[in-house]
Amino acid sequence: LKHGYLVNKPINSHDGRTALHEAVMHNKHVMIRHLLKLGADPLARDKAGDRPVDGLAYDSGLEFNATLEALKREPAEYDRRKLV
Repeated sequence: LKHGYLVNKPINSHDGRTALHEAVMHNKHVMIRHLLKLGADPLARDKAGDRPVDGLAYDSGLEFNATLEALKREPAEYDRRKLV
C-alpha cells in the first residue's frame, strides 16, 4: 500500500480476490482489521461472487467476533451510491 497499491484491487486477476479476501482466508485477524481501516471493502466480491466474510473460518474468541462484526457490516450510504 505504501507503494501505491490500491487496497480494493484484486491481487490475482484469475480469481478476483482482494487482499482482504486473502487475509480472511488465512484467518489473519490483525491484518483484516488493518485492511478495513485502510479502506478495504468488506462487500467486494471475487469472480465467484464471494465476499471476504464468506471465506471466514468460524472459530471462537473475542478477536474473531470483532472481525466478523466488521466484515458483516451493512452497506453505508456511500456504499449504496457506489454500488448503483
